[in-house]
Amino acid sequence: MKLCTIVTESAWLKLLESESLVCDDPAHLRDPDNLLAHEWMGEQMTQRLGPPPPGAKLPLFAWYRLDNGKTKPNAKTWYWEEKEVKLYRLELVVPDNQALLSDGSFWGCVKHDSFVAFTEEEWTAYYEKYGTKPITPELGPEAERLKRLSWEKLFDLETDRSWGNPEWKNFSVQACLWKIELSQVTKVQPYVSTGYKWKTIKPRFRCLHDKIKPPFDQYSEGNITIQCSSDQQP
Repeated sequence: MKLCTIVTESAWLKLLESESLVCDDPAHLRDPDNLLAHEWMGEQMTQRLGPPPPGAKLPLFAWYRLDNGKTKPNAKTWYWEEKEVKLYRLELVVPDNQALLSDGSFWGCVKHDSFVAFTEEEWTAYYEKYGTKPITPELGPEAERLKRLSWEKLFDLETDRSWGNPEWKNFSVQACLWKIELSQVTKVQPYVSTGYKWKTIKPRFRCLHDKIKPPFDQYSEGNITIQCSSDQQP
């Protein structure tokens, strides 16, 4: 399947150096405050895909489809950074059995420790009984069990979850992987922050550390292509 993800410069350099990338430290998370959600997704991946490879402790996230129907996020979908911070959009082709697809729009419910409801009736039935506050074990084991069971709806990509709103029918689909191999990367788009917006940059900026000197020519001759235009729209 074709996927797309955005990584930091340090992650891209590590991928170049090691030819593979895993999340081996919770400190590398974009949102470390949501560690429990990432750990839950890791448990689901272990059940559905198999155990993680050596060194991998948490999932890597990519996009299969955005809620606007596009498949390629740009840096605007990431977060604002200080001036000169660089990110890299990687296009990937990975085997289907190496990626776990789930609803990226409802992923926020897991991160905020709340119940997932695809219909208003489900929402009303649950929250009338347990309240609208974050559902914690202190509210009872049944509330916690039902909440965690509802999270598994994220893997049901067929059921309508638009709540009757046609604009919500196009939900985003995220993909979680234990590992990204350099051989799976087919295209790289560098970005740089100007402090108030992101712009694309030329590939000469993609590697800034002298200790890593990849043969740049391989990207035009091999299976990786680089978007070169500095004024190209992402």
